[in-house]
Amino acid sequence: YVCAVKQAHATLSEVKLGVIPAVISPHVSRTIGTANCKRLFCTAENANMTTAMEIGLVHRIVEHPRDFPAVIEEISTKVRLLAPGAVGASKQILLDCLNQSVSNDLINYTAKEYLRVRRSQQCEEGMNALKSKKKPGWVESKIDVK
Repeated sequence: YVCAVKQAHATLSEVKLGVIPAVISPHVSRTIGTANCKRLFCTAENANMTTAMEIGLVHRIVEHPRDFPAVIEEISTKVRLLAPGAVGASKQILLDCLNQSVSNDLINYTAKEYLRVRRSQQCEEGMNALKSKKKPGWVESKIDVK
């Protein structure tokens, strides 16, 4: 999750120096796509945060840096509701499936991962909490917002 202050700008200016944005390329292209990468990489555009949000580089814009703590608190409150293991496994499966063609191997892999997570102690805790209409333990764990 990327939150930026309204006055910020994002520039990938390597081409102005005669080099290419090689190291950051895979990360940025995965986030904003090839067309938007071409736009930023080949023009060294000084993108404002509205543009950054439109292309998916930023998720939220705040007016002033003093607004960041409230956003962090809001996001951490949402994250506390989520099973940490399931979040980690979701991130991993997303990365593992990135740019993969849908195939029997991929479908089998995702089914096995679902089953692995479904059999976990954390999933058992979450399902039991749902049945008993209580909150699972991870909800009570406070995230330290600094």
